Amino acid sequence: MKGNRVSSGHDFKRSRKHPLKEKAYQSIKNWIIYTKFKPGTPLNERELAERLGISRTPLREILQRLSYQRLIVIHPRRGIFVAPIDYEMVKSIFQVRVPLEQTAAALCAKMAKEEDIVVLKDIIRESYQAQKEGNYEHLIQLDQSFHEKIGEISRNEVLREILEDLHNICLRFWYIYQNMVQDSYPMVETLDKVVTAIQNKDPESAASLLGEHVLSFLPLFDQETTQGLKALSNYIGPSKS
Repeated sequence: MKGNRVSSGHDFKRSRKHPLKEKAYQSIKNWIIYTKFKPGTPLNERELAERLGISRTPLREILQRLSYQRLIVIHPRRGIFVAPIDYEMVKSIFQVRVPLEQTAAALCAKMAKEEDIVVLKDIIRESYQAQKEGNYEHLIQLDQSFHEKIGEISRNEVLREILEDLHNICLRFWYIYQNMVQDSYPMVETLDKVVTAIQNKDPESAASLLGEHVLSFLPLFDQETTQGLKALSNYIGPSKS
């Protein structure tokens, strides 16, 4: 709800100095992305605070952050709910992510250190294995790690936070509908080439390849696929809070 999206990435960044609060944020975020909390699920502040071992004040700051990321919806006097899947918004986010991801990739090619390359290569190696085994749940988690690392290597905190916010929504979409879209998942080879371009200090190639990777998801949003995803949402959970 727009009226409740008042927190900012800059304000929330201070929580990174508080490990318990950061851990609680990551827990709730991943429960939503990986559908332990399904779309439309009501969230109880007291139960969450007890479960996570934090007080209500930092929890409310976390919930404001998740609202800003469009992962939850806060309705005054009605409650807090896990946000529904908005297909048009997800499609729009994929489109908007392209220039931002390209900027991050170009910065990575200029800023990456040897240890950064090692981490990226480790993620790619695990991704090949997950793809070979057909373990798409793990592949999604590795994709999350890859993009988070790209944001970190860019050394641009504003860009990193924006990309995290946008990518979280895409991850949830992908996870919920993985059985329907897994055969269309862009090959890991593209991300492998991105890492090679970063290692070679080639910002143009890194940017082009990462943009290609993000754009390759858009064919999932043709009319037939969208209708199928909407039909499946009736089984997964309510589309509106």
